[in-house]
Amino acid sequence: MVLIREHVSGHGQASGKALMLAVVKAQPGPPFHPIRDVMLTLNGPSACLEVTPTNAVGFHGFRRLATSPYTVTPTKPGCEFDPPEQMLNLTRRAALVRFTGACW
Repeated sequence: MVLIREHVSGHGQASGKALMLAVVKAQPGPPFHPIRDVMLTLNGPSACLEVTPTNAVGFHGFRRLATSPYTVTPTKPGCEFDPPEQMLNLTRRAALVRFTGACW
């Protein structure tokens, strides 16, 4: 799983109060097998861009997001993800994004 933790706007100010959660796990499941060191790219409003890795248990998080549309893209050499990216219109205080990966 990936808890997208803190996102700050380009001017160093928090841009909102919403939280986006994402999950990155290996195929097949269960049990849950997280994929560590997946680079998550978050694209959002006002040229919002942040790239950050998942931790040892597959988590990372962005907090303080504005309620707006976002795209999250996972990448890691030697891995493919399904879906390859997810678009989400963040309209509530929290949302969940899930990815499944196959690594060789």
